[in-house]
Amino acid sequence: MLMLPLLTAVLAQADAGTWPLPVPQPAPVLAGKPNDATIAWLVVTRAAAVKPGELVLVTGGQQDRALLEQLAVYVQKSGAHAVLQIESESLERASLLEVPAAADPSVGKGAAKLWAALDTVITVPHVEHFDYLSAVPAARLASRAASQLKLEELANQRGVKRVELGNGIYPTEDNAK
Repeated sequence: MLMLPLLTAVLAQADAGTWPLPVPQPAPVLAGKPNDATIAWLVVTRAAAVKPGELVLVTGGQQDRALLEQLAVYVQKSGAHAVLQIESESLERASLLEVPAAADPSVGKGAAKLWAALDTVITVPHVEHFDYLSAVPAARLASRAASQLKLEELANQRGVKRVELGNGIYPTEDNAK
């Protein structure tokens, strides 16, 4: 479920411009509650301004799978190619606790190949619990963060467009507390 203030901000930024491909707007919003197709259309055509031929990474949690799928569909309707990546707290935790740290450089090289080809990244946050990585040693978290920083630097150098939905107060039990 996407926060209404974010959608309001996206709607406020939307204008009646023309796009490289005519991507039809989905059914109108009913009773003030946007559907996944409307959100996806706004994000892809307005916020990310996806162009034909782009490679777009759509990433997020399994709790938002329907929205992620709609984002991928609208990326394709724009003439671009979508790579859909489903993330979860359990997968992230296991990759840090069960995969040996010695594998990190190889994993990082693979991720760098993908990020070197990307034109756009659309992210829907997947974290629901603040403490889901509490069992992971600090040194391992720091190592993984350094790898992620390298990807961010590569994206910045290449001018990769990035859109992240959410505002840090995704409706979860932990945020409610």
